[in-house]
Amino acid sequence: MKYCLNIEELFPELDFYDRFKAAKEAGYDYVEFWGWQEKDVKRIKEECQKHDLKISGFKGDLDWSLCDNTVSGDFIDWMKKSIETAKFFNCDSIIVHSNSIGEDGSSNFNQVYSPQRQIANITSTLVKAAPILEKKGITMWLEPLNNLGDLAGMFLVDAGVTADIIRAVGSPNIKMLCDLFHMQIMHGDLANHM
Repeated sequence: MKYCLNIEELFPELDFYDRFKAAKEAGYDYVEFWGWQEKDVKRIKEECQKHDLKISGFKGDLDWSLCDNTVSGDFIDWMKKSIETAKFFNCDSIIVHSNSIGEDGSSNFNQVYSPQRQIANITSTLVKAAPILEKKGITMWLEPLNNLGDLAGMFLVDAGVTADIIRAVGSPNIKMLCDLFHMQIMHGDLANHM
C-alpha cells in the first residue's frame, strides 16, 4: 500500500512547489495533485528528485466528460497527453472522473442523457482508452465522487456502478479509485460497502 499526500489540499500556506518538501518532511514518499496543465512539470520533477518523492498519480482529464460521448475523441486526445506527462514523471497512474470539474464545479449531463446512456457513454470511451493505456503501461483510476455543492452534476457517485463499468470494460489498466471521503458521504456504512 502506498501512503500518499494530495498536496493540493494540504499546506495551503505554502507555494505549490514548496509543498513537495513539506510532504517529505511529514514522512511521505508519494504525492498526488490535481491537473498538470497549468503547472511547471519540469519543476515538479525537480522537486520530486530533490526530496526523493514519487508521484502516485494526478488528474488526467480536463474539460471533457466521460458521460458525454460527443467529446470522446477529445477525452482520448487529452488522456494521451496526460500519459506522456505521467511518463515524464516516472508515474504509472492517472486519475479521471465521470464529469469534467472546473472552477464552477462539475459539468452536468443529467438533463441531456438518461443514467443508462451515461453509463453506456462512459463504458464506450473507456473501451477505446483501454488498449492505449495497456500499450503505454499506465493505469487509469476512475474515481467516483459525491454530488453535493459544486459537484452537484457529478454522475459517477456510486462505487458499485463504477465497479460494474470497470468490470464491463475488462482492462487490467482501468481500475477504481475508492476515495473513502466520497464513499462516506454517498454510502455511509463504509465497512459493509467496502
